[in-house]
Amino acid sequence: MSKIDLHIVSFNVPFPADYGGVIDVYYKLKALSDLGIRVALHCFDYGRGEQPKLNEVAAEVHYYLRDVNKLIAVFSSPFTVKSRISKELLVRLAADDAPILFESLQSCLYLDHPSLADKRKWVRAHNVEHDYYRSLAKYESAGVRKIYYLKEAVALEKFESVLEHADGVLAISTKDTNYFKEIGLTAHYLPAFYNRFEFNEKAVIEIDEVALYHGNLQVEENVEAVLFLLEVFKELPFRLIIAGNKPGFSISKAARALSNVQVMESPSDEQLFDLIHSSKLNCLPTFQATGIKLKLLHALCSGNQVLVNSEMLEGTDLGQFCEMASSVQNWREVITQMMNNELDLSKIANRREQVKALFNNQQNAMQLAEWLGLAQ
Repeated sequence: MSKIDLHIVSFNVPFPADYGGVIDVYYKLKALSDLGIRVALHCFDYGRGEQPKLNEVAAEVHYYLRDVNKLIAVFSSPFTVKSRISKELLVRLAADDAPILFESLQSCLYLDHPSLADKRKWVRAHNVEHDYYRSLAKYESAGVRKIYYLKEAVALEKFESVLEHADGVLAISTKDTNYFKEIGLTAHYLPAFYNRFEFNEKAVIEIDEVALYHGNLQVEENVEAVLFLLEVFKELPFRLIIAGNKPGFSISKAARALSNVQVMESPSDEQLFDLIHSSKLNCLPTFQATGIKLKLLHALCSGNQVLVNSEMLEGTDLGQFCEMASSVQNWREVITQMMNNELDLSKIANRREQVKALFNNQQNAMQLAEWLGLAQ
């Protein structure tokens, strides 16, 4: 192993950067690389394969096959942690004195290993894992998966005590930061890293009289959000675009019944940015108040009007930049008002700049480097 400054252990291969967790990992890597920090990236692969693009943001990239044998899920708890096991990884982590950043509790199998006892170790918390899995169970209809999520939540809450072996936890939201402090851990708030689309604020763009929802449509919480919006727009005259990866049968069937709804499957980054930037309204409900939703950052930094529910804002300080609604009828009323409003472009431009200042990848990477003891 060549001289490196930092090890990062990732729960997944962080490219393509196409959903919340890996977006944060990838753009954190890029920002650290831009600072001249040499990172050895260790990632568990369960379907994505080796990604040459990662060699541009890491000095070394190592891949480990995640063991997703179903028998392990039955007998090993928490499965999300125990399936990320590799003696080769442990040897590499112990081979030098570079600090380690574990991405999520799921990557922390070796956090308390004796061979790493003298290492500086930090954990990036993408959410409070046991809360996240209980939320998954709440909205899961299939009995087997619901039982698995509940079992995993209990195991993750018990395993969480391993965090006592870390120098600190870097939480992705203020709510999560407070949680980790309350259970006696050193915790800092580190805002999410994300792909900030750059564009000319003064350029004149054509605003489409449409509302937009975007997200990974293979994720159950996003499916629930889309079905909610379809119920809302069923009684509205406005157009709604649903953009996201691989929409399932439930979304496709419900959308086909509505003439004012269009589903755009797996848009490219450029297509998605154009949609966010040109749509008059971004509608972003969620029913899982965990972590922070990167779709919200994209809408606030690149979009026009933004409408959310309280769960989307929980644990953030972004409420001042959004309109809020609750019930189906309330959403219909607020959407009608916002779609009929003239856009205040100067207010929107000011909001974009304020949010970009809060979620500045370069500044946040410099703060991270300081916490890790790598500041230049």
